[in-house]
Amino acid sequence: MVLVRWPRLVGVTWPERTWPALGALAATVEFPDLLARVGNAAAAFFRRFLLGAQACWWFVCCFLTGPLIRCRPEDRRFLWRVFLAGIFKRRKWRKLAAAPTPAVWLGHLERHVPFCAALVGEEREEFLGKLKGFIGTKPFFGAGGLEIDDEIRVVVAASAVRLIRKLDLSYYDRLKEIVVYPYDFVNPRSEYGVHLGEAHSFGTVVLSWPAVLRGLRDEHDGHETALHEFAHVLDLGDGGFDGTPVLRARADYAAWGQVMGAHFERLQSGDAESLRVLRAYGATDPAEFFAVATEAFFEKGELMRERAPDLYKVLREFYGFDPC
Repeated sequence: MVLVRWPRLVGVTWPERTWPALGALAATVEFPDLLARVGNAAAAFFRRFLLGAQACWWFVCCFLTGPLIRCRPEDRRFLWRVFLAGIFKRRKWRKLAAAPTPAVWLGHLERHVPFCAALVGEEREEFLGKLKGFIGTKPFFGAGGLEIDDEIRVVVAASAVRLIRKLDLSYYDRLKEIVVYPYDFVNPRSEYGVHLGEAHSFGTVVLSWPAVLRGLRDEHDGHETALHEFAHVLDLGDGGFDGTPVLRARADYAAWGQVMGAHFERLQSGDAESLRVLRAYGATDPAEFFAVATEAFFEKGELMRERAPDLYKVLREFYGFDPC
């Protein structure tokens, strides 16, 4: 439930091809055993220096040429902040991902998050890395007397990270906080009565903890509250709840609009075949359709692939993997 597009500045890495000779030199600097400590420290400093130099060169090439030279000073300062924040944010993500996963977290995943059992090897490590990055950067708050503990953080974060297994954590840049109730709650400003979850345009996701557990308990009913609300956050990536997140390529938007629009109209018309795959709530508006379709993609993937292959295809291309 959900109550001027700005270009996303994604994080960058500094490829050694920028300055191949210096990059190769920095990567191979070694010192004799007698000066190992001092030498390795100097080599590490030299590598960092080159990375910083490459970052400055990239900034000059990308930000100080073309129309940005003529932008207002306040806009130029804003771009500086975005650029520097992206660098430090990614450093923090990498540090959090590299930390050991607490054993108690694995226990919470085993008890409450069935889809984690299918993740092995590199996929599992990538998932756990993003899980730690999400928990380490997104604040959780309890409401209605609920005290937030690791169990709530891990289980809710697992549903969020499930959506971005093959996407970047920056897709959650607009998410500012997660509020969790110990019961299905009532929003007095809403006409829908009892709520299981909400996603707000100012970056807050509100969840009912019992609804989160119910959604995870049944993997094939196509109704997963946390998944639904975090899909709204992805949708918010381009600035509004419009049923279209920031897709991987500009060329993807035409097919996305055509396929999603056609299935939305079919669901609105009460088409029986569509209702076998998607919940009727998806006919509310395009934003709810995207969230409901996301739930079905992850929990009723085989049925969607059989009954709505074009819808399955555009969602698979966006999320980057086949859940079946």
